This record gives sequence, structure tokens and C-alpha cells, in this order.
Amino acid sequence: MRRILIVALLACAGVWAWAQTPAPEIGTGLRGEYFEGRDLTTRMLARVDPVINYATPFPGLTRQTEFSVRWRGSVLPAFTEPYTFITTSDDGVRLWVNGQLLLENWTDHGPTENSGTVNLQAGKKAEIKIEFFQGGGGGMLRLEWQSEHQPRQVVPAKALFPPLFPEGRIAYQTSAVPQKSSIVLSTSSGETRTLTDPGGLWKPALSPDGSKLLYTSGAHVSAWSDPKVAKNTELYLLDLRTADAFPRRMTNSPLEDEQAAVSPDGKWVAFATRRDMTWELYELSTAVNKIKRITTTKAVKSFPAFSTDGTLLFFETNCDGQWEIYSHNLDDDTETRLTTKGGRHPSCSPDGTWVLFAAARDGHPTQLYKIKPDGSGETALTNDAYANDYPCCNPDGDMVLYQSTRDGKTDLYLLTLATGGITPFTTTGTAFCPTWSH
Repeated sequence: MRRILIVALLACAGVWAWAQTPAPEIGTGLRGEYFEGRDLTTRMLARVDPVINYATPFPGLTRQTEFSVRWRGSVLPAFTEPYTFITTSDDGVRLWVNGQLLLENWTDHGPTENSGTVNLQAGKKAEIKIEFFQGGGGGMLRLEWQSEHQPRQVVPAKALFPPLFPEGRIAYQTSAVPQKSSIVLSTSSGETRTLTDPGGLWKPALSPDGSKLLYTSGAHVSAWSDPKVAKNTELYLLDLRTADAFPRRMTNSPLEDEQAAVSPDGKWVAFATRRDMTWELYELSTAVNKIKRITTTKAVKSFPAFSTDGTLLFFETNCDGQWEIYSHNLDDDTETRLTTKGGRHPSCSPDGTWVLFAAARDGHPTQLYKIKPDGSGETALTNDAYANDYPCCNPDGDMVLYQSTRDGKTDLYLLTLATGGITPFTTTGTAFCPTWSH
């Protein structure tokens, strides 16, 4: 009986399978992006910096004041124990490890130490991100670490690794058939995790900061093939900041709850549900048992996506006789039609200036488009002979990840917006519905 109970619990929540991509034994440093001004927006250059130990004059820069830097990659500890990271900065600094904000002193100041502690595992790379700005006068930034067995030192280049793909985390499903699908989570450090369940797991959604993963689960569906049996699919949330976290069930409805999206502050989840006998959008709190209905027009609405500031919810609906993209103002409940020639599966760019979507028009395969949140400026992103769908942006907003049939199967591809270059991200032939944290 005990064995049956354990199996049932695992089936209900999903089981993580781990795979660590082999990494070089010797690191080379972190990828640094240097920007004009303090707001990390106008990029001057990008390079791999072996260590973070700089003081005025900063090498390779044409300006020594009023600039900012973002370093990304991973750090490889030698011991399994708590590590304390110490920054000495002049001026502002922020540090994240495995998505957790360890320290922040985003102010003008003279050389100042700040520190934060996190549990790390020997031989397992941890994601790291550092942001820094230099105001006026002299400046410096030094990154050190220490632990019980690690003497305090500048984190060496051999322990630092640049990201394997552009920053953030990526998740996707492994089958177009929900009850046969798993979810794969990839990090820029090269680690992948696979979440599986006998009932299927699909439509992943990462919170913008990458700390939370939501997905739809078929664990509670008793009979997929029987049309008379309700398909009570549910939403689950997994906290990615804790390695052994157990997925938390978020919904409990006799009919489908699916297609989650996480608000920018991580406090709310929007999702599509058939609990009112037609597909409508609801919103629920990630912290307390609070749920509210958003739409009420009795037309199918699905695939919600929050705007970057959290004031709008973009979605697809067939209320006009074909699938179009709409926005719903969460403050006053007004709705605005954004497309007129078709649109599905919206997502928002990290800076909030564009809504990405897919549409099949004029007898052509589904292509990718972008449009401004007010419905103006529609622009095609792809124009080829393949079916392209489910676009989402990288954190910098200069690349789009999407699913495509370019190789005769369905894989994920990266589109570089500045050049139009396309590179494969997966080669399994079974990758669908990507999501990318910001």
C-alpha cells in the first residue's frame, strides 16, 4: 500500500530527471555586456572577462564614467556547502546566483563591501549574473567568494564559464500530444532538467526572473480517450530556486485549466479555463488562495501573455470569426483588438515595445509577426516555406526563439533580429511551445 501511495504522489506532481551537460574543467570567465549610461540599454561592446576585478581605468573602454555592465554565465564550486559572495564596488552593484538576488546596492557610493550567501553543490555549475554601474569619478568592482573550505579570494577564471546560449532560462514541451509530453528546462550553464508524468505535462511558462516554472498537467485526467469523461487538466508551479522543491498544485477544477502566464512581479498567474463551459481567462495569486475571472464575453479566449509592466493581458480569441490578438486592460477591463488579418499565441518583448505572435495568412504557412501594444506598426519577422509558431524573446530582446518545421520535423530555432540569421536550438524533432525567462 505504501508503494502504491508513493507512486501516486509522484505521478500527481511530476518527476524530475536530471542530465548535466559535461563542462570543461577550466573556465574562461563571464560574458560582459558594456552599456552607455546607467540603465543597461545602449550597448557599447560585449566580451568575455576572465575575472571581475577592475578599477579605474577600466580596460578597453572609451569612456570611464557613466557606463554600466551586465556579466552572465555560471560559477563552478569545489565544495558542497554555503558560499558567501562578496563585492567591493564603486558605484552600484547587484548579484544573482541561481536566480536568487544575493545582494543589491544600486547607489552612488565609494568603495563598499556587500555580501550574500547561497548553498552550492560541488561540481555543479550555478547560474550567476552581476550588474554594475559607474557614475562619476573613480570606480571599481571586485567579486570574491569564500566558504568553510574555500579561502576568501577573487573568483578565478577557471571557476567562471560564459553562457552556452544567450542569458535566461528556456523551457519547452516534447510532444504536440499533451498526454505524451514532458517538459525540458535548459539553463545557460548547460544544465537540463526533464519533468515527466504519465498524464503528460505541457505549455510551460517561466516567470520573467526565471525563478518559477508553471505548466499544465494531465495527471488527474482519468480517461483521455473517452469523450464523456471530463478532462480536468490542472496547473502546477515549481520553485526553481530550490533544487529539491516539490511542484505545487495551483488549480482544482472539474474542467480544463491550461496555458498559464506569470505576471512580471511573479505574484499572479493568468490562465485559460473551461470551467464556465467556454474558454475564458482567469487570474490567480501565487501566494494565497485568491482567484478571479478576467473575461466574460463567452467567446473562446486563450494563450494569455502579460505586458512588461503588468497592466495589459494579451490573448487570442475567435470572437470575430477568426483568431485575432486582443489586449485586456487589467485596470479598467477594456479590451482592444490589435490584429485584423489573424493572430495567435502572443508574447511580449522584454522592453514592452512589441507583441510577438504567429499567423497563417493568404494560404501561406504560419509565420511570425510583431505589433506594437496599441495595434500599430505590424511587421513580419519571417517569410519562408515553413510553419513557424510560438515566438518568444530573449532577455535582451534581440533574438526570437520559436518552433518551426524547417527540418521536416518540429524543432526550436533562434532568429537574430538584426541580421535575420536563423540557427537551430534543438535537433530532436520533438520540441514545441518554448518560453524564455527575462
